[in-house]
Amino acid sequence: MTEQSLSDHATATVHHESLLSRALGVIPYQPVNNTAHIFSFHTETQDTFHGFFVFHSLLLIFLNDDNKVVDTHVLQPFTTYKPTTTYKTVIELDPSNTTTPITPGDVIKIDV
Repeated sequence: MTEQSLSDHATATVHHESLLSRALGVIPYQPVNNTAHIFSFHTETQDTFHGFFVFHSLLLIFLNDDNKVVDTHVLQPFTTYKPTTTYKTVIELDPSNTTTPITPGDVIKIDV
């Protein structure tokens, strides 16, 4: 288990808290580049993520209440992914910007 800083992987963040913002996700922001898209939920969930109308891969990082990574997945364009466990926050990054591997058990410090 390692503690990683989100600023090591992104230079800016966009927080998606409304239902519409979470539904649209990164579609209006293509390409993602050095931006971390953060999706926060009021309760733990296990919702499915989609890559419809997203024309590049996304690294999905699923966090629990303590910002501990519980699952990760590289989402390909026009596919879906249902996480293996419940989560409270999801971070979407460009996979090519992650210089340090992010794995379950890591803790992500959201500092951008």
